[in-house]
Amino acid sequence: MVGSIVGATLTAPAGAEAAPIETAVQFSASSGSEALIADRIRAANATKVRIVALWASIAPAEKPSEFTANDPGDPAYKWASLDNGVRTAVARGLTPFITVMDAPRWAEQGQGEAHLGDLKPSLPAFSAFATAIARRYAGGYAGLPRVRYWQVWNEPNVTVYLRPQFNGNKPHAPAHYRQVVNVFARAVHAVRRDNKVIAGGMSPFTLKVGDIETMAPLRFMRELLCMSSGPGPRRACKTTVEFDIWAHHPYTSGTRGTRRSVPMTFLLGTWTK
Repeated sequence: MVGSIVGATLTAPAGAEAAPIETAVQFSASSGSEALIADRIRAANATKVRIVALWASIAPAEKPSEFTANDPGDPAYKWASLDNGVRTAVARGLTPFITVMDAPRWAEQGQGEAHLGDLKPSLPAFSAFATAIARRYAGGYAGLPRVRYWQVWNEPNVTVYLRPQFNGNKPHAPAHYRQVVNVFARAVHAVRRDNKVIAGGMSPFTLKVGDIETMAPLRFMRELLCMSSGPGPRRACKTTVEFDIWAHHPYTSGTRGTRRSVPMTFLLGTWTK
C-alpha cells in the first residue's frame, strides 16, 4: 500500500551469521518537508527509505515525436522531485530504494477506468524507462547519488495497480508481471550488475468489490514462479523470473486492537550488503 510504513527483515544464507533486522520507512520526495522527515526517520534508527517513482509523472503525458526514452537526460523527463528525495535521503545517511510504478497512458495496452490500475504496461516502454532511471542513479550522473535497490511496481496482485488480474477465471496478472519484472531487471542489471531488484510488494488481501479485485498473494506467487499448487510443489512451466529480493506488505485492516482473520507473513525481503 503506497504511503504505508514498511519493515525489512534481513536474513542470511544458510550457515552464515544471522543479520540484524533493519527498518525502512516510506519517504515522500515531494512533501515540502523532506529534510525534516528524513531527519526524523534517521532519529528513529531506520536505515532505509522507500521512495516511489511514478513513471507517469516523470515521463511526458503525451509521447513526443522525438523522445529518447532510455536517456535520463532527455528534456521531456521531469526528475526534479525524485532527485531531491534521493539527495535528501542519502545526505541523512539513509539508503534509498526506489519503487517504480504507474505507467503513462501512452504506455498502456488499452484504455479503461482512470481509478483502476495500469492496463498491461508496455514492456519495451518500461524497459527503456528502467534503463533511464537506473543510469540516472548509477553513481556519478550529474552529481546524483547512487541507488542500488529497485522495486518493480507496487501490489501487482491488485487491480488498482495492475490489470486485468484475471481473464475470466484464469489468472492473467502474474504472467504479465513476470514479463514486467524480467524486462526491468535486465535493464537495471545491465546498467550495474550489483543493482538489486525487488519484486512483489504484495497486498495481503483477497477480495472483489465492484471493479476492484485482488488475487491472493500466495496464488499470485505460485503463478508468477510457475509452481504447482498441490502437495510437493514443483515447477509447472519452463519460464523464469529474474529478481534478487521478494517483498510482501504485512499490514491488516482495522485499528491496532483488531485481530487479523488470517495469518500473514511479516517479510519484506532478504537484503545483501
